[in-house]
Amino acid sequence: MYSDTPGEKLVVKIDVDGVITDIEKTFKNCIDGDIGDYITEKGYDLDVDPESGYRFAGDVCETTGKAYRDDRDLLVPREDDISYSLKGIKDALKTKTGKEVRVVISTSREGIDEDDLKKSLESMGIDDGDYDEVRIEDEKWEDCDILIEDNPHQIEAFLVAGDGQIAYHIKNESSRMVYGDRKEIYETGMCEKVDDFSDVIDSIAGSEVKEYLAEDISATA
Repeated sequence: MYSDTPGEKLVVKIDVDGVITDIEKTFKNCIDGDIGDYITEKGYDLDVDPESGYRFAGDVCETTGKAYRDDRDLLVPREDDISYSLKGIKDALKTKTGKEVRVVISTSREGIDEDDLKKSLESMGIDDGDYDEVRIEDEKWEDCDILIEDNPHQIEAFLVAGDGQIAYHIKNESSRMVYGDRKEIYETGMCEKVDDFSDVIDSIAGSEVKEYLAEDISATA
């Protein structure tokens, strides 16, 4: 449970790169060229060298940092009308659990501050009424009950941290290139692989896993 308000609030933490932002399209906007050519030019061997993938991920974050700081027209939202989807997630959780829901948007991206992040979200149609807090932090998996992420390392740390937690692994090609197909994060049954926020809303509204979460919250309230 969320450490500050156990049994009282349900906290959903949502990653930015690859989850709210389409990081592949944003990166392409920043380099003004083909991503495959860029990978070849830089000498990244993503298929056989994991360390190469991590270096590429760092390169992507550094390159797209200018979009978050200086030219937000380069940012591409992952899907249309994310504002509506965030409200849908919050409403579905309120209905399912009867708890107050806090939406925290979190990123470990270096080189931007909370004000940069808020302005970037606004440029993608997400205003401050769609969330309760933004955070710049490395350990995004901490202090939340539900994590929506594309980084399997963050999800693994989150699931190890305690029972009664649910993760959603948002699929995208950029994440797969860096981390590969990390099937083990689904073995616990506490992580679901989804394509978009609509899948998250549907899952919260109807799945047995989410019913487990609701029961767990009720038992600790």
